[in-house]
Amino acid sequence: MKPIRVCLLLFLLVSCTAGDGDGDGNSVPPGDQVFTPDPSDTGSGKPAGATDFTCDAVAECDYWYCRCEDGFVVNAANCKNGYCMDAASSCPSACEYFEHGSWTGEAGGGPKEPTPTPTPSECGEQGSTNDTCWSCVEDECCGDSAACYDNPDCLDYWDCLYGCGFGFACEDSCRSLYPDGVYDYENLSQCVDFQCSQDCG
Repeated sequence: MKPIRVCLLLFLLVSCTAGDGDGDGNSVPPGDQVFTPDPSDTGSGKPAGATDFTCDAVAECDYWYCRCEDGFVVNAANCKNGYCMDAASSCPSACEYFEHGSWTGEAGGGPKEPTPTPTPSECGEQGSTNDTCWSCVEDECCGDSAACYDNPDCLDYWDCLYGCGFGFACEDSCRSLYPDGVYDYENLSQCVDFQCSQDCG
């Protein structure tokens, strides 16, 4: 299932935002150099500076984006005693390793919960971040929703329309590309318009 389908239901423009991934609220973008020391053990228990995220390998810890003294940003991850470490425990050694001076204390990224993937129901995969809208679709348009999700051309037609903006020329182009998806898409679209317009906005 393409990500776009998780972010919208039909042509209903439901807001779908991805977090900036900043583990500490700062907006430091990723860098090019990556520092990932081998996992280490310093005895038992959760070490000082550990996050709540566990790991068996450094690759299981999302990178911190660390701003160094000379302005460079380096990526760093550290797994210690089975825990992903925080920026203060990961960034200083990364800046020093690449000879960019001391860590400035600024970081973005870091270990975080994965974005939840909606669980498919008998009506298909939830296509809206609006739970009230999806609840109405499940109650009123379940068969039409399932039919569209079971038809790859319907899903491709849906993505095509969303990608080009739903204008007349856009619609004609998408119809010619995915003719076998039009019927199921329009059935679902009409059902949502008539049955769920208040809940789906």
